[in-house]
Amino acid sequence: FMENEQEITDYLALSLIPGIGPRTSRKIIEQTGSPTDFLDQPEQIRLPGIKPENINRSAINAFRESAAKEMKFIKQEGITALKPNDPQYPTRLKACEDAPLVMFTQGTMDLNARRMVAVVGTRKATEYGHRVTEELITEMARNGCSLISGLAYGIDTIAHRTALNLGIQNLGVLAHGLDRLYPGVNKDLARKMKA
Repeated sequence: FMENEQEITDYLALSLIPGIGPRTSRKIIEQTGSPTDFLDQPEQIRLPGIKPENINRSAINAFRESAAKEMKFIKQEGITALKPNDPQYPTRLKACEDAPLVMFTQGTMDLNARRMVAVVGTRKATEYGHRVTEELITEMARNGCSLISGLAYGIDTIAHRTALNLGIQNLGVLAHGLDRLYPGVNKDLARKMKA
């Protein structure tokens, strides 16, 4: 486990370096073999957009320290960090060239379920929108589909709540880290989804 933890920590550290997004990270890994290999010898690679001061030894050490703190939080909170080569990492997402270098999850949902449908909508749902969303989720349940939504106000909340009531897999994609939940009114809903 410790070896895997260090690997994830180095993936996190790589993702923290300014100028290195998902695409550049992939190029670095292709050229060096792994984030650890790059972080141990960052001078071995030069890519446009990466400032030398962001990959000098002291900067790399600082990014690794920040990543180690993040790892500590991840372990305390029961969060799973997935790298693109992990079997649980969504295969559909791997096809995107800007897929996240590290993805964080909580709960037990199968991220590679055969049938997944994303439902998102307005925060100010009308009565009609409310009814149509419930009907759509009910039809998804009949057809063995899993739900993906954003855990936001309105249609997202209705979709997640309906999916919970019908017992179908239910994934909330957050636009922020797992250290907080917005909107706060959906904390109880999120807790039930993780159970």
